[in-house]
Amino acid sequence: MNKNVKGLIIISVHLLILMGVGMAWMWSIREQRVSKSNKVQVNILRSNNENILITEQELLTHISQILKKDFRKVRVSSLNLKNIESVAKSLPVIASAEVFIDANNTLNVQAIQRDPLFRIVDHNGEQFYIDSEGNKIPYSKNYSARVPVVTGNIPSLAGNTIWRKENQIFHSIFGIVKSINDDPFTKSLIEQINIDDLGQYSLVPKVGNEKIVLGKLNNLQDKLSRLKFFYQEGLRYEGWNVYETIDLKNDNQVVCKKYESET
Repeated sequence: MNKNVKGLIIISVHLLILMGVGMAWMWSIREQRVSKSNKVQVNILRSNNENILITEQELLTHISQILKKDFRKVRVSSLNLKNIESVAKSLPVIASAEVFIDANNTLNVQAIQRDPLFRIVDHNGEQFYIDSEGNKIPYSKNYSARVPVVTGNIPSLAGNTIWRKENQIFHSIFGIVKSINDDPFTKSLIEQINIDDLGQYSLVPKVGNEKIVLGKLNNLQDKLSRLKFFYQEGLRYEGWNVYETIDLKNDNQVVCKKYESET
């Protein structure tokens, strides 16, 4: 066969292959434009599955209500993914969100829920959560996070983050809760933190009726270490519900006051 003819055939075959690939690509783009997202997949990531502040269905319902669309009936090309992301991120319980269409034309909404660290009940009775980044999460009767509650002489929070200068007391609260949570024993022990009018801190355990007096937050790690040692070593001899107060204010001491019926 003539070399020129053979070369022409090879070039023609390559051109036909390229044309076929191009037509298939254009067809797939057209199909994607006119096709609809028949399925919506919502996934919410949480650091602790005990603290569910919003469900997948609630997030989808919120987005649908705001945008007034049933995503299963909307063409893929008509979906504004950035707009859907913005609506998801606007919820105070959502830290971040990503929205995309996969190869099966499924609309995927992936969100990260904020991680509540503690709940505040301030001096006006207002309740809200503070997350692990120091941001405010509004309180809702629709959910309840299993985190320490902080009560007492607490002013109103200025803004939506504790890191403003006027929120100094919240800096201290954030620090004590982090210190309690750093140790699995004290994290499982403490249910409530109270601040009195003099700025003195006390703790309420989940088990037992005793009041744990910290005083000011100086030498906090030492106080928590003494508390842990006392519960692990001291109470196993005396038993629970014997003491009215466990006072840790003085250095190197654990001063306990028994209930009158125990003295």
